[in-house]
Amino acid sequence: MQFMELWSRVWPRCLLTCFICTSTPADALHKDCGSAPLPYQATYTVERNGKLVGLMQVVLEETGEGSYSYTMDSRLKWGMFHPHIQQSSRFDWVNETFKPVSFLSTQRAAFLSRKETVEFDWVILKATGRKKMRRFELDIKPGMQDKLTINLELARALCNGETHFDENVVSGPLLKPYIYKWQANESLQTEMGLLQVIHVRRGSSKTKKQTDSWHAKEARFLPVKIVYRNKGEESVARITAISFDNTQEVVSGATAATE
Repeated sequence: MQFMELWSRVWPRCLLTCFICTSTPADALHKDCGSAPLPYQATYTVERNGKLVGLMQVVLEETGEGSYSYTMDSRLKWGMFHPHIQQSSRFDWVNETFKPVSFLSTQRAAFLSRKETVEFDWVILKATGRKKMRRFELDIKPGMQDKLTINLELARALCNGETHFDENVVSGPLLKPYIYKWQANESLQTEMGLLQVIHVRRGSSKTKKQTDSWHAKEARFLPVKIVYRNKGEESVARITAISFDNTQEVVSGATAATE
């Protein structure tokens, strides 16, 4: 159960993103900050306590005019566990706003399995779902996101040069505030080369859990590195390839740990 507890908290919430920078809100860092989401594919290696344990793939697709599918698939291996974590989100792009429609998360390792679902009804402003066999219902609040769409909302905030981000995310029966704080502007060596990145953090040294992430303009402010710490355990995701709108921008020869 230790594995399921760790990964149920790690990648759904920490993958992909924390965004803050030192420019003023009026200083947009990219001309397309407010435009519709650009479909992309990204691959990350995943390390646990310094050992390569698998790969994570993230895909954003446009399924219709203003409608999108966003998925994350992590296949990992350590010890007797072969964790497989899948998440998917359907959302609409309406009036320059991300509006989640549904969210599904499944986690499997050996004989253990967990599932979480959320449905968003923007007419009656209710979000309903099920987690750990427990049904729940929440009132939809302005700007509320699911565990995947929050990444795109945050990327847009960073692109716009915002210096503070605080948004609510549905996490089972809870509506959790996601707050990110800028740490530094740094240089980071990646598979994409040496990048100037924005280092941000969610959580503090006083909390048991802490997520650091580094974001680059070349990746349209999606994370190029993520470090998650929890009770002495450390998990790291590093980008190896990313492509936007069917144009390959980064190519890596990284080998999957699960092969």
